[in-house]
Amino acid sequence: MIEEVLGKLGFDWKVALANLVNFLIIYWLLRKVVFKKIGTAIRERREKIQAGLDDAEKAKTELMMAGHEKERILTEGQMEVKSLLVGAEALKSEIIESAKVDAELASRAIKESAMKDIEALAEQHAAEVKARSVELIVSGLEKILKEDVDTKKVEAMIHESASVK
Repeated sequence: MIEEVLGKLGFDWKVALANLVNFLIIYWLLRKVVFKKIGTAIRERREKIQAGLDDAEKAKTELMMAGHEKERILTEGQMEVKSLLVGAEALKSEIIESAKVDAELASRAIKESAMKDIEALAEQHAAEVKARSVELIVSGLEKILKEDVDTKKVEAMIHESASVK
């Protein structure tokens, strides 16, 4: 009776048995060829993911260690900077004192040089005034006396009067 009902529905057990055999053959082929490759690919993917997770954990640890190393280096750097600043302050004071002494010496040297220059200029001007005064005296005498006056005699008289004082 079941066969009749199934037959009316269009079910044939021979076809169903052939389909089952075909399905089992295809399943067996897929399992041998495709599922094996897919299983290998899944296993490789899991291994890559696990390696990535391991690398991430290793990187996290290294990052933490790098942070501690950074803090240590910064602390050492700050201590070194403080030490350098103390040394620089001492050097600055030393340089300032040295510059003051050098400036004082240079100032004295410039002052002495200026005094020598002033004395030399004064002597030069005195000599020029003397020379010019002889000319002026001779010119004045010639105008007063209305005759030529010997410049050498006047000059000798001026020197003689200067040495008497």
